[in-house]
Amino acid sequence: MSTQTTQEKLRRTVGVFGATLLGLGSILGAGVYFAIPDMSAYAGTSLIIPIVAAALLATCNALSSAQLAACYPVSGGTYEYGYQLLSPWAGFAAGWLFVCAKSASAATATLQVTANLLNAPAPMAGCGIVAAMTLLVICGLRRSTWMNTVLVGLTITGLLVFTVSAITGPATDGERNETPLQSPMSAAPDPVPTNETVVDSENLTLRTFLEMAALMFVGFTGYGRIATLGEEIRNPRRNIPFAVLTTLSVSTLLYLLVAFGVNQCSSEATSGATLTSLSSSAGGVVTRIVAVGAVAAMLGVLLNLLLGLSRVVLAMARRSDLPSFLATLNSSRTTPVYAVALVAIIVTGLVLTQTSRTAWSLSAVTVLIYYGLTNLAALKLPPEHRLYPRWIAIIGLCGCLLLAAHVEMKMCLTGGFILLVGLIGRAAAQTFRRTS
Repeated sequence: MSTQTTQEKLRRTVGVFGATLLGLGSILGAGVYFAIPDMSAYAGTSLIIPIVAAALLATCNALSSAQLAACYPVSGGTYEYGYQLLSPWAGFAAGWLFVCAKSASAATATLQVTANLLNAPAPMAGCGIVAAMTLLVICGLRRSTWMNTVLVGLTITGLLVFTVSAITGPATDGERNETPLQSPMSAAPDPVPTNETVVDSENLTLRTFLEMAALMFVGFTGYGRIATLGEEIRNPRRNIPFAVLTTLSVSTLLYLLVAFGVNQCSSEATSGATLTSLSSSAGGVVTRIVAVGAVAAMLGVLLNLLLGLSRVVLAMARRSDLPSFLATLNSSRTTPVYAVALVAIIVTGLVLTQTSRTAWSLSAVTVLIYYGLTNLAALKLPPEHRLYPRWIAIIGLCGCLLLAAHVEMKMCLTGGFILLVGLIGRAAAQTFRRTS
């Protein structure tokens, strides 16, 4: 593979509106159609507090990502920022964690497509969905962006129909869910320890609050897709920050509306519930609209994750952190075909081996560490390149580390093991290249 081939540049084809839609297509998916109703079975109205906390932390991270992407408008996101501002090892760790985190999110979205279509997750059907979306991405970013616009429109329609139906439907105080709080991803409920700090009147303990905020944070991280596509966005210094903040504002508003609507249906909320199942009492028309919106949302997430992940793989291949052939672009220089195929294989493997919950928890711990590195890189920006105050990145860094420490321990250990494997693999590859 020649140096010229591995350093090929993608064309800038995406404007600010397209970038915003890509961000919304990545955010409005499993977080709002799966995580909110699932966790509402444990939290009720208390879920609004972790959503707000996750949105505030995501805002700090978004501002750090936006100024980094504006200064370094190339594919790869924090993988590139880490290389430029921290160290090659930090850059590699960021890229490796991003691929792991967002592959897990893509697997969750895929399983939830089948759950809304077939009333239960179906891994084999999910593999076919991954294959179909991979072909769409390989056809080129322009076609994918057009499809994303359609999917975002259907997604928002489904959310609004559910919210209006839930708020205007009958609900009484006696219907409210009084289930004691527990870890939202635990297989078996545990009583709330009485010695934990209580943060609100509904027995939302501090640890449960932090874990829920960590899990909800995953649902806000779709704005990162805008940064990872930085090389393809026109006028990146202006368009990237605007698109990121617009995406985050719109998605936060929709999350809060949906959380309020889910609380109106809280008597029907159970572990593993979806908005589609919660809307069943509103009638067939509403249920079908919400189901279409849910499927569109999950497909939009999968589409955008295939796009974003393939660009990180592209950047890593350019630096030989992954095999250099993965940096090969198609004839129109719009798509890294082999990188897209590799991402599809990883996602397919997770679909076959993980559940929606375990994949979501794994995504939480790895993506929080990834954004911790993002904020650390933002702190290293020279003053003349900094768009926002340093305290924003400091809050983002501390918040990410705090929430990561409160994800389920099994997933924390799994994330640490994955990072260790990646670092050992990079060291082995470097040693082999030096001795060959």
